[in-house]
Amino acid sequence: MVSGVVLMAAGADLEVAQPAAEAPNFGLFVLFGGPVLFLIGRALYAATLYGFVRWRLPIGVVLLVAIAPGIRDQPSIAVFGTIIGVMLLLAFVPGLGQRAPGTDQVMARI
Repeated sequence: MVSGVVLMAAGADLEVAQPAAEAPNFGLFVLFGGPVLFLIGRALYAATLYGFVRWRLPIGVVLLVAIAPGIRDQPSIAVFGTIIGVMLLLAFVPGLGQRAPGTDQVMARI
């Protein structure tokens, strides 16, 4: 997981240096490799510690790997924004639709 974060930071440095330029193959590898490595590490950590892996971790890896070839010709800022969007989606989708504790009682009164 730590190496994924480091690789993502290296990708961010590449993106900041030339945001409008097309991402080179190495830059694309670094930009996508960091989050993929982080998600794989997080899945292995969860499998070791808890004995199960949440569905969003392997789906996130597959989604990032599937997106990478199609976004190769875009500027690096678009690639970086897509990666951040996918990671935010993975972070917030499981919480959508869940109610906070006690809201059922409040809704029953209305």
